[in-house]
Amino acid sequence: MHKTPGWQNRLVAYLAAAGRERFVPGQHDCALFASGALAAMTAMEQRVEIMRGQAASQAVQLGRIEEGLAGVRTDINRLITSLERIR
Repeated sequence: MHKTPGWQNRLVAYLAAAGRERFVPGQHDCALFASGALAAMTAMEQRVEIMRGQAASQAVQLGRIEEGLAGVRTDINRLITSLERIR
């Protein structure tokens, strides 16, 4: 992988734009930040797009896991409430 001519200017512009974004998993997160910097410095646009798609997919999976954990917390709280009534 080689840096393409003009990479410094593209990287500076990318960093300036990225610095104004809020952290949003799957949209603007650590992996996507790094892939954007890589795209700015190299001609790896297609590979970077694949990385972005994978990161977005992982963020969706993480969201599903978090939803599942919220359900488990709810079930545990119900169980605790039921056990307290038995005492």
